[in-house]
This record gives sequence, C-alpha cells and structure tokens, in this order.
Amino acid sequence: MQYLFKREKFVSAITPGLVLLDMHMPRVDGWEVLKQLRVNETTCHIPVVVMTSSDYDKEFHAQRGLQADGYVVKPVSMRSVVEVIEVIRSYRATKLSSHSKW
Repeated sequence: MQYLFKREKFVSAITPGLVLLDMHMPRVDGWEVLKQLRVNETTCHIPVVVMTSSDYDKEFHAQRGLQADGYVVKPVSMRSVVEVIEVIRSYRATKLSSHSKW
C-alpha cells in the first residue's frame, strides 16, 4: 500500500502499469484496497485485475460499484492471467487511440 500510494520511502516510486489484486489477503481487505485505488488521483487510472475465489465475489464487487478492469477466479493459471492482461491491453489501446482523434 505504501508503494502504490507513494508514501514514506516510496515517494519517488514508479507507478505500476497494472495491479493484480487478491481480494482475500491475510492482513488487508482487498475491497478496501480497490476502493482506495479508485478514489486516489495517483492510482485511479491504473488497470486492476481482481483475483477472487468465486464468481459470487464478482457479483458482490459489481453491487458495491467498485470498478475492476478484469477478474480471474482462483485457482489462477498463468495462462488465464495473461489472457486477462491481453484483453485489458487491447481495450486500453483502443480507448487511447479513440481519444487521440479529438
């Protein structure tokens, strides 16, 4: 969290291009992390792929109005993560090119 929000010794940290977020971490609530990422102007643009233990979590997530760029249901294979990242990359590239026409 300190790194993502550039706090303390991470003030000069490089902003990540993607966050893989496990919703069920031992010490931190993943829902709260996602919420903080989305309301912070430094991190709101970073794509977030949520790793969750069930499809129910995806529905719950949508009901709370939190925006993730992709979901992967655990157990996660590297192939499924790469597929989600590729979809996000393609979507973002399309979105950026459509904005450049303005």
